[in-house]
Amino acid sequence: MPYSYYSKLKASDRAIYRRSDAIDCVPLPAGVANLRPVVKRLKDSLAAEDRKAIEQAVRDLTANLLSLVEVRQVTIKVLAARPSDDWGELHGLYEEAEDRRRARITRK
Repeated sequence: MPYSYYSKLKASDRAIYRRSDAIDCVPLPAGVANLRPVVKRLKDSLAAEDRKAIEQAVRDLTANLLSLVEVRQVTIKVLAARPSDDWGELHGLYEEAEDRRRARITRK
């Protein structure tokens, strides 16, 4: 089910949305098994509620996954709390790359 802003999108953007929404899984190559230590470090960091360690583990995991699937790298920023307002909570923010800057993903 599309979000409320879907109806305000241009036809070309709606087509991109539909193609993206149709993806239900991304097959990962065999090398993903080598990421278990990074996943364990992330799990331990989450349990300890250590924001800096969580951010580093997420950065390492993301960099490795993107490399495995041959996708351009992004910058990751982990916040201590989700931004919220009367519009609701922000669960994640993807900012496209501008000029030569990497795209950035901000997550609580």
